[in-house]
Formats: sequence, structure tokens, C-alpha cells
Amino acid sequence: VLAACSFAPHYSRPTTPPAPPVYQEAEGWKTAQPADEHSRGPWWEIYNDSSLNALENQVTVSNQNLKAAFARLEQARDQTRIERSYLFPTVTADARAVRARTSVNAPTYNPTKPPTGNDFTLNADVSYEFDVWGRIRNLVAAARATEQASAADLATLDLSAHAELATGYFTLRSEDTQQDLLDQTVKDYTAALELTQHLYDGGAAALADLDQAKAQLQTALTQATDNRLRRAQIGRAHV
Repeated sequence: VLAACSFAPHYSRPTTPPAPPVYQEAEGWKTAQPADEHSRGPWWEIYNDSSLNALENQVTVSNQNLKAAFARLEQARDQTRIERSYLFPTVTADARAVRARTSVNAPTYNPTKPPTGNDFTLNADVSYEFDVWGRIRNLVAAARATEQASAADLATLDLSAHAELATGYFTLRSEDTQQDLLDQTVKDYTAALELTQHLYDGGAAALADLDQAKAQLQTALTQATDNRLRRAQIGRAHV
């Protein structure tokens, strides 16, 4: 009874007053209601990109951080079950069987009794702690709170990992599209320079036109090279 003593105050979620109207600029504004412990599901499928779906599925099954967070959640769940078990009686049992034979040379040997004997023992113990002041209930509540926090951490990490992959994926696809455009621009400016060179050789174009065509080609080549380097750096950052 004394072990069950607890005077921990009951936890109550603090209330947050609504924001003043001056901060409620958008129509339909409402106070956020976090639900970190809930999974968002395969939200990336709305993009209808098979390559992205395949990569996101690999994150789900291969990300070591997600596996570690899931292990912590399982540990918290087990701890909750352990704490809840103290609300119920504890029963322990122990059985033992011994078969012994007395030596004929032993001082206690009695020839009138059988030298071989059996000894069977069965012990049982029942204990129960009355949770008079709620100590065990407080431990269960604390374990459940830890479990909820672990679930929220897992859901947040899962969302962050998938979102980071999606961001990197679309960034790379954007750089690839930009690279295709720049490569095509280089080809067009190369053809334009050849045409301007022929016109200049034939006296139909001024030297300024030829210099401008060369400058346009060099600018396009520089942009294409810079974009290719930036794309490689982004790719390494998201490996």
C-alpha cells in the first residue's frame, strides 16, 4: 500500500486562446491542430510519376533512420505494456523434482528404508499492489505519452524523408530540363555562327554580326557548363 503512494498532479492539456482577429487575415483561418502521430500515406502518388514512386518506396523500406525510429516506437510500446502489467496481480510458480539415492557408505544410511527416494516441490506466489493513490496509473500515463511522442517522431521523420527525396527529385528533373534547353541553344547558336560566318565570308554580313554570334555561342556554352556542374552537385547532395 505504501509503495502505491503518489501525489503527482493530473495532467491537463493547456488551452491556447484564439488569435486576435488582426492576425486572421485569410478567410477560413483556424487554429492548427497537429496530428504528428498520423501517417500521411503515399502522398507523392498524386504526381503520377512512376520513377518518383519507385524511389519513395525504396526510402520506406531502406532508410536506416526510419528503421531506428520504428525500433524506438516498438520499445515505447513494450514499455507501456510493462507498466500496464502492474495493474494486475502477479503470479509466479516454481516446480522441482529431485530423485536421489543414498550411498550405502553414508553415515545416515538405513538398510530398512529404500535407498532411492523422490522429492517433488511446487511453489506458487501471488502478489498484488493496490494502486491507492494512482502511482501505477501515472506510470502508465507517462509510458503512453512517451509512446505517442515516439509515434509522432516516426511520422515526422517519415514525412521529412519522403519530402526531401521529392524535393531533390523535382530539382534534378528541373535541372535536366534546363540542361536540354541549354544544349539545344548551343546547337542553334552554333548553326547561327556558321551561317553568319558564311555570310561574312561572302560579304553579306558585317564583322559586328560575326562577333555577336560568337559571343552568343560562348555565353550559351558557359551557361550549359555551369548548369551541368550545378546538376552534378545537387545529385551528389541527394545521394
